[in-house]
Amino acid sequence: MFDKQIHKNDFRLRLLLTNDCNRNCYHCLNDFQPKKPVHYLDFTVAKKVIYDYCVFMGRRAKIEFSGGEPGLHPKFKDMVLYAKQFLPTIKVNTNGTALKYSNLFNIVNKWHVGAMYPYRYMMKSINAQIQIVVTEKNLAILDAIVSYYGEYRIPIKLFTDFFSNKTSMLQKQIEIVSKKYPNYTIKSRYTGIQENRGKLCSDCNKKCITLKALWVFPDGTVSACPQKKKRSPYYGISQIIDAFKAHKIEESWI
Repeated sequence: MFDKQIHKNDFRLRLLLTNDCNRNCYHCLNDFQPKKPVHYLDFTVAKKVIYDYCVFMGRRAKIEFSGGEPGLHPKFKDMVLYAKQFLPTIKVNTNGTALKYSNLFNIVNKWHVGAMYPYRYMMKSINAQIQIVVTEKNLAILDAIVSYYGEYRIPIKLFTDFFSNKTSMLQKQIEIVSKKYPNYTIKSRYTGIQENRGKLCSDCNKKCITLKALWVFPDGTVSACPQKKKRSPYYGISQIIDAFKAHKIEESWI
């Protein structure tokens, strides 16, 4: 259930459109982002990196729009429509705000909703899943969360808390709840030091879920890892190639 290898040969483009957010979730996956000053990714920079990435990756291209909350970006819809010209699969990670763009429901292939709000009525009709970071704070209501979305047949993805020192206990509780509801679609991701690590990770012992990607930050800088402090402004496809080589991607990716 807790798969360390599930995305080992993916190399994605992760566009963090803004570090601004209209929620204050204690379980946020993007706690590595400073919240101030607020930035919004420049549309010109976004178009350039999207185009370069799609040229390099071809049919293996996978793009994710995230944040902060991507639905707050004034050019969010334009960026999604631009990316859709080049590849079939678009994913949006949102706290639910981006779901207001109902005219994108047939454009975005995957909506990952990462907040515990009553969006199940809307999520039922689109390709969406709920994403919950399981912490010691919400463990007591984990069963209620799973049943709330599961009874609507909405897929559920559970992450263990990045920063907890009780990861094994949280994983055990996820397994218990998952076995209780065998007819629901429940997945989980391993949180911890990953296998299939490239040279980028050689000196790193941080816990993560190792999304192998070029990360584009709201200020226009890029990095192959969101937890690395060294970033540089995006200037061209060579940065994408360098990020790809920094991760361990097996030959079979081609």
